[in-house]
Amino acid sequence: MAKIIVNSGEYNNDDAIENVINYDINSSYTNQNLVGSNNVLDIDVESMVDTMKMTQICFNKTTGRQIHHIELGFKEESISSYEAYSYTKKISEFIGQTHQNVFAIHKRTYNKKNYVHAHIAINPIGFRDGAVFEGKRKNYAEIADILKDLLDEEVTVIFKGNKDNII
Repeated sequence: MAKIIVNSGEYNNDDAIENVINYDINSSYTNQNLVGSNNVLDIDVESMVDTMKMTQICFNKTTGRQIHHIELGFKEESISSYEAYSYTKKISEFIGQTHQNVFAIHKRTYNKKNYVHAHIAINPIGFRDGAVFEGKRKNYAEIADILKDLLDEEVTVIFKGNKDNII
């Protein structure tokens, strides 16, 4: 079963965007060929961060949560990094209709098994109209439905840090 893990950190500090994007794309677990984005200038981390911050400034929404950070987890050993990239790109394109995002595929080994997963950093402020991506159950249920269709398997959404928030 695939899962969407929603990192429940507040991410309201000035360097939250940079920290999340930096982790996502510069981690030792990241294959640099498997990084993507939607509606951000993606020359380097600085340009990605600046693009997101400019959107927040344009809509005068510079306080509170600076970024959302989710992980798409796939079954161990059942998916290649390239397949994960393809699926994550489709999720990124869906989110990218309204909100800027950056994603990367990570591969780790747990108990001698490969764990391929994706990280997606989402600007909470919409680039078209300043609409806020609240990060509520409804938002993630839509993403889970798309992932379910792509993988033809059930998808669980887990709000990390709160055991009662599973959909």
